[in-house]
Amino acid sequence: MIVVKGIIQRGLFTLVFGALLLSPEETAAAPSISFRGERIVLTVLGDRIRVCGDYHFRNHASEDASQRLFYPFPVDSLHPVPDTTSIETGGAPVPFRVGARGVAFTAEVPAGSKRTYRICYEQDCAVPEGCYILTTTAAWREPLVEADFEVIVPAGFELTHLSYEAEEGKRGDGATVYRFHRTRFLPDRDLCVKWRIALK
Repeated sequence: MIVVKGIIQRGLFTLVFGALLLSPEETAAAPSISFRGERIVLTVLGDRIRVCGDYHFRNHASEDASQRLFYPFPVDSLHPVPDTTSIETGGAPVPFRVGARGVAFTAEVPAGSKRTYRICYEQDCAVPEGCYILTTTAAWREPLVEADFEVIVPAGFELTHLSYEAEEGKRGDGATVYRFHRTRFLPDRDLCVKWRIALK
C-alpha cells in the first residue's frame, strides 16, 4: 500500500496503493497519473517473509508528472518494520526515506507514458504468518485493471492458510507456488498466509 501526497499540475491529491487510493475531496484538479495494476510475489522465508511488488502507473497528461509517495508496512508487535527495503524503476535505484511505519519516495512518470516501480522488502515474523495489504483498494473507489499474485513456500514448509483461492504448483527445487490473477479487482481482504514446518 502506498500513500501519496503531492501536486500534479496544480492539483492537490492523496493516493494510496498496494491498493491505490484517490481522495477526491482533496483534489482541486483530476490527477493525470493513474494506478493501473500490480504484480506481487510473497515468499515465505521461515521466520520472515519477502514481498516484491511491481506497481504500474500511467500519465495521461501532455506534461511530465511527479508525486511524493508513502509506502506503509503492515507493522504490529509481531511484525516489526522491515530491515531490508529497496525501490527501483527501470533497473535504477530510487532514493527513499525510512520512517517508523513505512518509506517515502518520489515517483516520476513522463508525459503520455507508463512507468513501473518495484518495491521489495523483508520482514521478520515472530509467528509463522504474514500479510500484504490489499483492502485499501476499496477506498480508491476504482478497481485495479489487472493484478497478479504469487506465494512461494520453500521445501520443508507448508501453508496452513491462504486468504485467496489459488492454483497450486511445484517448482523443480521443491517449493510450492500458489498463483492467482484478477481483473477489475476490488479486494475485500488482504493477502495473508500462515505456514508451518512440513509434516512428514
